[in-house]
Amino acid sequence: MKTVISLICGVVLIGAAARAEQRTAAPQPQTYLVGAAVRDITPDYPIRLSGFGSRRTESEGVTVPIHARALAIGSDADGPAVLVVVDTTGVSDALVSEIARRLLPVGVRRERLAVTGTHTHTAPMISGVLATLFGQPVPPEHQAHIDRYTKELTDNIEKVARAALADRQPARLSWSVGSVGFAKNRRTVGGPTDHALPVLAARSPDGKLRAVLTTYANHAVTLSHNFVGGDWPGFAAGSIEEKHPGAVALVSIGCGADQNPVSNVTGDKVDVARVPVLSSGNILAQLETRNGFPVLDDHLQTSVPGLFITSMPAIQDFGPFFGFTIAVRVSLTRLACIQPCVPLGSSILRHAAPAPFSLKFSMTFTGRPGRTYFQLIG
Repeated sequence: MKTVISLICGVVLIGAAARAEQRTAAPQPQTYLVGAAVRDITPDYPIRLSGFGSRRTESEGVTVPIHARALAIGSDADGPAVLVVVDTTGVSDALVSEIARRLLPVGVRRERLAVTGTHTHTAPMISGVLATLFGQPVPPEHQAHIDRYTKELTDNIEKVARAALADRQPARLSWSVGSVGFAKNRRTVGGPTDHALPVLAARSPDGKLRAVLTTYANHAVTLSHNFVGGDWPGFAAGSIEEKHPGAVALVSIGCGADQNPVSNVTGDKVDVARVPVLSSGNILAQLETRNGFPVLDDHLQTSVPGLFITSMPAIQDFGPFFGFTIAVRVSLTRLACIQPCVPLGSSILRHAAPAPFSLKFSMTFTGRPGRTYFQLIG
């Protein structure tokens, strides 16, 4: 009996290993029409900033310019999808509906349009968003600037979306999911956090990076002074674009209502707002190292730039043998650590040497009519 089991295991592992070798070669990625654009939306006049109700005077200057960035994917025949990421605290349904109305003539249906804000708390107030933030009436002269900016912002969002549509060219899409650790639960000490950092990259057929989309669940509240700026999402996007001239980086926030930067609100400490760039800047380095993975490839997974895992699984069914079907899963895994740690506004990057490859397998014995009898895991 031992001989039979050994023989079966040997056949299983050899077959699974051969299957794994076949699957380590990533399938050829599909080509999509992808366009991206960026537009400066910084006001050149004083305006009330949104996010903090205690600021009741108009802005005193600009820390860094703020932007609207757009990504368009798909052909006119298919109906393109357009995502716009705006350095703003939030957007209203009325604003998005107006953008949708303006883009409909160029083939963008309402259900294929998304406009999201980075939730920076140092962006201009816009009409219809957090209207009662200040707890008192807004002076007419201040409201005039808010209404003016809202109109200009609406025009700029339309223009950046149209620019992204006009920019569409053949591109490959790849994705990766990483982890960064500069968010904490602001409601409950040690409460739940979501450190996942999904990344979508668009590259031209020759490999040149054209656009990046990433999102992280965290409030953009590092800064609370009275100067216009994009907080950590703006700095992260700017850093990526600086490292990759010609590329457009869209950095948005996820479900981060109960998440704050580990530094908390710092007032005017701009250098602290730049800290996450050290983590976000690794996004592209890792994508370049791993070269991302095709959107439709479900065989390879990775997690970057924190603890990242490159896994190459293979699944094979064998049998039936004596009424049993044997399902084997073999996974070749490599662990490496580039663990970002951002305690209280400082930045420490701890680098660990890559661990060796490890081989794991599981074997499931299933009999008729589909009942699993036992499973071996190694």
